[in-house]
Amino acid sequence: MRFLQASAVAVGAVLLAGCGNIQTVKSFSTTYKEPDGGERARVRVVSDGMVRAVPRSSCVDWRLPDAGVMVASLKGFADQNDRSLGMPDAPLHVVPKEIPTVVAEFYVPANQPLTLVYLSNGHISGGKRYQCSVNKTVTLQANTDYEASFINSQNKCLSVVTRLTQQAPAKVSDVMVPLTEAPLCRKSDLL
Repeated sequence: MRFLQASAVAVGAVLLAGCGNIQTVKSFSTTYKEPDGGERARVRVVSDGMVRAVPRSSCVDWRLPDAGVMVASLKGFADQNDRSLGMPDAPLHVVPKEIPTVVAEFYVPANQPLTLVYLSNGHISGGKRYQCSVNKTVTLQANTDYEASFINSQNKCLSVVTRLTQQAPAKVSDVMVPLTEAPLCRKSDLL
């Protein structure tokens, strides 16, 4: 009898852990949903891969409402590529012009954590496949414009967020914004 109880508990734990995997897989086909109101910032996302967002969270949890894909360079995934809110152009671009990228602009909740998850497309070199990913959290100020850039450069994931500030009618400056590592909210999502 004890064996059956222990087996039932083990099977239940595995099944519940699988729910995290279902949400992770679903996150590739669900688009990020912007806030309808409240304090908001604008962010331009530039990437050579896929960037997904988890608003109002400092950790990765695809179960949270509004989480989903912002941009994706490969076909077959949810994306919102080429969306424009009319943001000012950044004076310096982190991503070199020769690297093909996807770009889109979004409203995001301000003064709350925003977790951005980058997954590179990867490449093959010397018969080995290289791919990188990063999970970063940032808190953006209300009524402010930002550019978030994510690229895979020389087998390294680069992630930079800059605040764009209008200096004069035709001049914009940018200031780097600190990012922090974003862990998984639930370790069971690794299963």
